[in-house]
Amino acid sequence: MLLIVHFNTIVHPFTLADNRHYIFYVFRILLGYHWAVKYFVVLIYFICAWAVISAFGFSTIAPPPRLMQVPSSPPVAPTKSEQKESKKKQKTSRRAVSTKKANPNTDMQPISPEVMAKIQAHILQRQRGQLMPPRVSFVLVWLVSTALSLVTAPLVEPRYFIIPWVMWRIHLPPQPTLSVYRQQCPSGEMEITRAKFVQNIPIFLETLWFLFINAVTGYVFLYEGFEWPQEPGKVQRFMW
Repeated sequence: MLLIVHFNTIVHPFTLADNRHYIFYVFRILLGYHWAVKYFVVLIYFICAWAVISAFGFSTIAPPPRLMQVPSSPPVAPTKSEQKESKKKQKTSRRAVSTKKANPNTDMQPISPEVMAKIQAHILQRQRGQLMPPRVSFVLVWLVSTALSLVTAPLVEPRYFIIPWVMWRIHLPPQPTLSVYRQQCPSGEMEITRAKFVQNIPIFLETLWFLFINAVTGYVFLYEGFEWPQEPGKVQRFMW
């Protein structure tokens, strides 16, 4: 990534000529403040790339291994009386199995619709609680197409990231259900509403974050205009 930044940092003349765009100030900081700034931000690029890919649900952290409990002392051979008791238990269990096979319809009971509805609701809740990451093929195609559309563009502006961001956002897996609601299914309407609200808190926060960005952008566009010396009397406004 350092080599890419060193050999492929190509800035279009229009990028540093129009101070109405936010990207103008980004490149002024990256290129005009100090020559080493563009290399230091490579760490930020790497962290952002890791966060974007890991948001799909992929994880490189392996689960902890399950340890087997090994007895400290070797097993003791059973006595004759214990062997006789175990043989008696095996005989009684075989007789019980044979009687069940002879009368297969004695223990079978029909499942009521209420029980079936509860089972289906439990299965649906477990499925919602599981993360379902997208396919690796989609991630590869998404990365290649995004790179081709951005690398080949002479200019770079935030609006160029709208379609890649939308494709990334709609393929994010749903938020997992909290363990409290997975272990115990909400019964009343209030509990169901509370469970849905708690599960959708990240979506609410994301919506508030976007509204805040739009409010700040709209305020700067409407009330923070300026004039160019070569065009007096004409208000210039900040934009994406």
